[in-house]
Amino acid sequence: MRVQHKSQESKNSLKILRLFCLLVVVAIVVSLTYRLIQLVRTSKYDPNHTIVISFVYKNDLDLLALHPNDTPPAHVSVRGASSPDAARGAVDILTDVTVELPQPFSQVSNVSQYFWQAFQHRGAKTNLNSYDLVRLALATRGLSNNTVEDATLHLPHDQSLELAQNFFSDKTIMQENKTIAIVNGTQINGLGTRLESALDALGGNVISVTNSSIPNKKSSLIYVGEKSYTSSHLSSLLHIPAQSTSHQGLSDIIIVVGQDQVKNLLK
Repeated sequence: MRVQHKSQESKNSLKILRLFCLLVVVAIVVSLTYRLIQLVRTSKYDPNHTIVISFVYKNDLDLLALHPNDTPPAHVSVRGASSPDAARGAVDILTDVTVELPQPFSQVSNVSQYFWQAFQHRGAKTNLNSYDLVRLALATRGLSNNTVEDATLHLPHDQSLELAQNFFSDKTIMQENKTIAIVNGTQINGLGTRLESALDALGGNVISVTNSSIPNKKSSLIYVGEKSYTSSHLSSLLHIPAQSTSHQGLSDIIIVVGQDQVKNLLK
């Protein structure tokens, strides 16, 4: 009887152990699935659209635009700036992501190595998630410093940089051709014009730039009707929540620049 009792206890213990192992496996699968969903949701890289990446090393800035459909990438270098913010301010380009490098951009011949360095936490820092880093590393495997279209701005001597037409343009924004109105609510002269220049570089159709008589603390982005790629992308670039309206005004999208955007636009 004692032998049978111990045998039954062993079977019950084994069942409990199996159940526990099963619960652990399920918990791991659920956790990994949730993590993957979160990575996809927060992804910034879409191979079907242009992504502009800012590579920063000390005071040097390298802007790299990866275009879809076999369109050659574009690369702009800013050298001789007094600070990273001064380098960003020298070119009116809105970037999707930033990668801080542990060595100069020109030091590594294969661009994909920068993304692998960030993925492996080997000195490079970025606001890209691991899902994007792996995809961009794979997408830029054959991309070297010798295979990108280059333009260079040397500060402080060069006052402006003449970029080739569509150098950083997003073809989807150009095709949608949504009209954009900019309202400068910061009472800082030139801020609306600066944003206009950045949107023009992306292929945006800015039809008006005005100044608000009343200061705005918060920025806003309002689009008419259904959300478009243009409104979604500009919302992401400017870190301004997009709101819909049914009221048709003079433009498809209205961007009000408030005090909360002063620091970003003055970089």
